[in-house]
Amino acid sequence: MFSNRLPPPKHSQGRVSTALSSDRVEPAILTDQIAKNVKLDDFIPKRQSNFELSVPLPTKAEIQECTARTKSYIQRLVNAKLANSNNRASSRYVTETHQAPANLLLNNSHHIEVVSKQMDPLLPRFVGKKARKVVAPTENDEVVPVLHMDGSNDRGEADPNEWKIPAAVSNWKNPNGYTVALERRVGKALDNENNTINDGFMKLSEALENADKKARQEIRSKMELKRLAMEQEMLAKESKLKELSQRARYHNGTPQTGAIVKPKKQTSTVARLKELAYSQGRDVSEKIILGAAKRPEQPDLQYDSRFFTRGANASAKRHEDQVYDNPLFVQQDIESIYKTNYEKLDEAVNVKSEGASGSHGPIQFTKAESDDKSDNYGA
Repeated sequence: MFSNRLPPPKHSQGRVSTALSSDRVEPAILTDQIAKNVKLDDFIPKRQSNFELSVPLPTKAEIQECTARTKSYIQRLVNAKLANSNNRASSRYVTETHQAPANLLLNNSHHIEVVSKQMDPLLPRFVGKKARKVVAPTENDEVVPVLHMDGSNDRGEADPNEWKIPAAVSNWKNPNGYTVALERRVGKALDNENNTINDGFMKLSEALENADKKARQEIRSKMELKRLAMEQEMLAKESKLKELSQRARYHNGTPQTGAIVKPKKQTSTVARLKELAYSQGRDVSEKIILGAAKRPEQPDLQYDSRFFTRGANASAKRHEDQVYDNPLFVQQDIESIYKTNYEKLDEAVNVKSEGASGSHGPIQFTKAESDDKSDNYGA
């Protein structure tokens, strides 16, 4: 019986073989006959056995014959596809009628032509269809045993050291911090002490250093020239601005001298009043000066404003039992707010009077009295 996963075998004529395995000739019987007729030379290429073998190229007649044969075969395939597509049933018409109310006189019938779908004659075989996949049956492989060496599996410290591979030391990157001797880095491998290092390395380093210094000097000189050019440009702009300002002064008629005209200082009214009081020798308090400086902006009143204050106080009654306009002890409250310290006032007056009496008039001298009293005779 054939496997259900594989397609059934076919004969050369395209018929499916339904023969059982018992009806067929076993391959093992034919192996001996095949082995007798097969030789080793059959598997060796002809050019390898004979290098002088010449294979002629096909002639033009053979090429044209092959081309015509291929073209006719392809044309036959295309004609078969086109014939299958053209041999379709003729189109038919179907009448479709919609149901509508009787009072509506409408033509609800429609004629529909039914035509088979046009297919592409050269459409691939498996487009739009799920390709059938052939899956071969899996073979049950036997489990191969793992062979271990005789002895214990313990590993000592020497084993990993033997298998340890040191990391390569790079000339550009050294993340692990490995160090290499200078001789080995430059000379790579110096087995003998007689070998000397080439002087080209020193010359190369000196040349690089000189080139670096020269490049830095050029950059410094370029920056200096650029700075000088900017300074000259700034000076030119300043001179141009000065010339423009002088022209403007000349056209406006202003003096050309460099003297600066100071504006007159505008003093305030308070300052002028203080200067006037000082010139007249009067000591005027600052409150009076400020009161004089401030001019009331109210217009001249033709009535006494005290009537309004009395009326306001009269109307400000808290309850009906209040008979008087003002409270009884208003003056005491005012005195408690503005209470005068008479003791400090007396001390200030006494100190002032003493200072005035001491400084009044010229200095008076008194005659000193000696302790030794002279006698009448002056002895």
